[in-house]
Amino acid sequence: MVLPIAIESSAKRLFPNLNPEQAIVELLLERAQKNLIKYKSAAREFEAKYSQDFETFRKKILATKPNSAMEQDYFDWELAVTGAADMQDEINRLEEIDSDLRDEQIEEDAKSGRLDQLLAKVDKETHGLLLIEERRNEPGRPLREYLSERNL
Repeated sequence: MVLPIAIESSAKRLFPNLNPEQAIVELLLERAQKNLIKYKSAAREFEAKYSQDFETFRKKILATKPNSAMEQDYFDWELAVTGAADMQDEINRLEEIDSDLRDEQIEEDAKSGRLDQLLAKVDKETHGLLLIEERRNEPGRPLREYLSERNL
């Protein structure tokens, strides 16, 4: 994806650990989450107003001749319910895209050697933890003897 330099520069400043595509996905995800909250809040307001869920209200509206205020509430409530479902679907889709982009980034970093230092540090720390655990299994043995045996 080719972005104007000014936008790419802003993305790097605001999301220094993400590439531009990841930054865009992050922004879209945030917007979808805000919209989901908005739709769910609207649906909860209608549930509180009518003391029932949308499906029950829908059946009641379809079985009677509602006044114009109830009819408008029906359409607004339906928009809130369908909007919430659409936003949840969009969030799921964006999270999948985000996961795929992060996997690609990890693969690129691994191939380029950018992870070598980090992996070496993890290996060293893991080895140290294993030695500590091993040492716990020999409590009566002098520490100096244990360390010299392992050239530490």
